[in-house]
Amino acid sequence: MKVSDSIESLVDSLVGSLSAGHVVMAAKAHHGIASDNSGCGVNYYDRTDPESPRNRPGQVRLYSFWGPPKGYEAFTSEDEYLRVLADTLRAKGWTDAAEQIDEIRKGGRT
Repeated sequence: MKVSDSIESLVDSLVGSLSAGHVVMAAKAHHGIASDNSGCGVNYYDRTDPESPRNRPGQVRLYSFWGPPKGYEAFTSEDEYLRVLADTLRAKGWTDAAEQIDEIRKGGRT
């Protein structure tokens, strides 16, 4: 795995491309979000989406530069994504957003 497609670097790119509030809202709603400017995003599994067959239920797909062939992608569990997301938000000083993500991990999506 290259550094650029590690979960941490992909989440850092995502957080750097979108507002913390938008990322938190997407996580609460259990749906993907992306930046059209940077090509960074996260996709949740969706059985009706032909683009997500590589995702499995309970997994997310993180990508930058719109994913392969020229970009990067990685798959991980939703819980790992949320853990890294909370850590990344906290490291950037967005503790309120990080705490909201921590609550989602504990089972509170509201």
